[in-house]
Amino acid sequence: MSCIPSEPFVVSFWQLALPEITVPTDAYAATIARLRSSISRLDTWINTRTTTAEWVDAYRVNKTELSTLADKLSTEQEEQGKVVTTAAARLDVEKMYWFAGKCNKGLSSTRLIMLNGSFRQRKERTRTNEG
Repeated sequence: MSCIPSEPFVVSFWQLALPEITVPTDAYAATIARLRSSISRLDTWINTRTTTAEWVDAYRVNKTELSTLADKLSTEQEEQGKVVTTAAARLDVEKMYWFAGKCNKGLSSTRLIMLNGSFRQRKERTRTNEG
């Protein structure tokens, strides 16, 4: 029995965007940590120096901007997590329609990639024949 992905699978596969597949938690954590570290260094710098009113104002503005950016990134990470959860739920519902029959048992990702490659080759051949 040949396992060829159905049209719903191809459509679902090509509609997915990277933010629907995974949340780059390590990148978010590293960036937020760098921002928090910058705030800490800024606090240390301002506390160890004799400052003028201009420096204090600049310090407050910079600290507020860094804190706001860190908060925005945390919120964005949470929202992206919700997008991934929603996409996973959609894929769980759709997966029963992806393959005809019972051939999806044991279908590996390598096989799917090979099928995708043959789909592209057929598409390219069709374009060549038409042009």
